[in-house]
Amino acid sequence: EGFIDARVFFSVLLGADALEPYIGRVRLAEMFGDALFGASTGEGEGEGAEVDVDLAHTAQDAERSKRRQVRRQVRLAMALIERLDARPGGDLTESSASAAPDFRGVAFEEARGLLKKDKSVERFLSEIGWVYLNRGESYLARADSRFGSFGLQALCLRLRRGGREVSQQANTAKLALRSYMKLRTIVNEADEQAGTGADGGGDEDELPASLTDALPTFMETFWSLTAHDITGTLNKVVERVLADASVSSAQRRHRAEGLCELGHAFVDAAEAGR
Repeated sequence: EGFIDARVFFSVLLGADALEPYIGRVRLAEMFGDALFGASTGEGEGEGAEVDVDLAHTAQDAERSKRRQVRRQVRLAMALIERLDARPGGDLTESSASAAPDFRGVAFEEARGLLKKDKSVERFLSEIGWVYLNRGESYLARADSRFGSFGLQALCLRLRRGGREVSQQANTAKLALRSYMKLRTIVNEADEQAGTGADGGGDEDELPASLTDALPTFMETFWSLTAHDITGTLNKVVERVLADASVSSAQRRHRAEGLCELGHAFVDAAEAGR
């Protein structure tokens, strides 16, 4: 796989990129924000008091993160519903079949526009498109089979989704171990330089070789964690969109069909941009 550009990754990570309407603010950005700007613990209250304060802050941070994640899912679900319900053919007339390609074409051009600004967003678009397509096809497979969730196609799609998640988890664990080993190397080299009193020489702005070598691994680890976040969040978002009891089953099917169109458009645009 290609290495994702660090500038683009952190642009998305910090919520300043055009992909935010699709994925919201990723959890890593929240973690960095809390670490940099979070409330500090109390001072001068004794070790036991500091432990209690740390535990209280940890519980508060966890609850705050959970609430933010729910708000993120709701905002994304509302935006996705608005987009899918505006898809041509929403009145379920015969014109829907001929109008659907226009909806897909607009989405494709939209994704191409993002890629023209920076091709490195291809991996994000591919992840978003894959989730949209898999969940949309899964809904339609369940609806079209007399066996529902136990239909052959529905089972295959669910297994494919589960296998992909297991593969992602294994890859994240592998990358996390590699990152840990590289981080140990960096720390050991820094300790050796401090022990010998060496200043490293050369340009002061130049990064140590061990850190430069480790950056691709660190970035891939961050990306793998972010991919988990995107997949998990969008799965919850799609569940809200397709399980909406306030609309008819026909309208929910229309949303699923539009979701497939969006997924195809994003995946096709990502593949074309490689």
